[in-house]
Amino acid sequence: MLFVGIDAADPDYLERRFAEGALPHLASFRQNGAWGRMRSTFPVLSSAAWSSISTGLPPEKHGIYEFFRRIPGTWQDEPVHGGMKKGEDLWQIASRYDRRCVAINMPITYPPRKVSNCIIVSGMDTPGESVKFVSPEEEKSPLLEAVPDYRIELTAAQFKTIEDFLTATSKAMEARKKAALYLFDRWRPDLALVIFTALDRVLHALWKYVDPGHPAFHHPDAAKWRDRVDRLYDEVDHHLGELMQWAGEDAITLVCSDHGGAAVHGTFYLNRWLIQNGYLKVRGSGSAGMLRAAGRIQKTIKVLVPRQVKNMFNRIFPNLYPSVETKLGLARVDPSGTRVYGWRKTDVLRLNLAGREPGGKVVPGEDFKTLLNEVKEKLEAVIDPRNGRQPISKVWTRHEIYRLAGELDD
Repeated sequence: MLFVGIDAADPDYLERRFAEGALPHLASFRQNGAWGRMRSTFPVLSSAAWSSISTGLPPEKHGIYEFFRRIPGTWQDEPVHGGMKKGEDLWQIASRYDRRCVAINMPITYPPRKVSNCIIVSGMDTPGESVKFVSPEEEKSPLLEAVPDYRIELTAAQFKTIEDFLTATSKAMEARKKAALYLFDRWRPDLALVIFTALDRVLHALWKYVDPGHPAFHHPDAAKWRDRVDRLYDEVDHHLGELMQWAGEDAITLVCSDHGGAAVHGTFYLNRWLIQNGYLKVRGSGSAGMLRAAGRIQKTIKVLVPRQVKNMFNRIFPNLYPSVETKLGLARVDPSGTRVYGWRKTDVLRLNLAGREPGGKVVPGEDFKTLLNEVKEKLEAVIDPRNGRQPISKVWTRHEIYRLAGELDD
């Protein structure tokens, strides 16, 4: 069985390219195989979605919801990694039936578990190429000798220009394919799995030029960047074709993605709304004003500071921003006056729950349900004064999304 994952393979984009006669190998699945759109996880994040794909479990069972998790008993958080994931990955299940497996770059697999008859190359949660990211460990050196330019992860912040980033992305995808073919040839696995995540990173930077619904679609440079995105997708399709050729016509081949893409037309600051409506209290005076000031500073930096300067800063201090965000984020919540709070830059709100959060105020029961319904109704009634539209179309409670979660599960 050949399993190829393509992060952020948006179905609308693929349909447009199919209509143009492009992406022949992906198009063959649509024409000759089983093809369809699937609902992603909630939140729609790679960490949760790929973990569900690899285990067959919903987030409340494998325990990976986002890229960070709150440290139990504290108001601090930490990055998630594969050691926190519950359940068996599909290659572990295959191993129990004496099948040989190779799994390359599946997100949330670091540190790679030692699995009989399997070689695992961990994915995006890996700290870097200098750590033990291959299991068995003795396979790392031969892999890097065969593919010396293998890279686990690339982001636009690592490069001076978008052009440099796109060139490096192309090379990294080529190296990923070479690594896959090298290990597949060497191990002759019954399950051969490889995930291409680079397109997601590119689309974070360039989606506005690809999506016809975004105002930047008509930017003077948009056609150039759309062409570059198209070429990268063409390369992924070509890599897929080579992998299918290796697997042979008798192989079962599965291609899937974790999520698609969508245009962002504005930002709704949930914590600011919670402060204004009396649900969240932040330590320090003038909390709402501080949040507004922080937002203005962030926007000013984004607009006025040259990309090269921001990229250089990120390369020199890669962990500074996440560390500061954590310490000035959750750590600033005043539990004594907080019933609901937002966590990082996701669309998830949490209750300050007694028995789970330190100093939790909300007690499970009727008051709990009343508070949930109250916040839900108010958010769904919010109107954007600029255009008269509702920025929030639907709010789900945890019990509606995570039906298998326990009462105090975090």
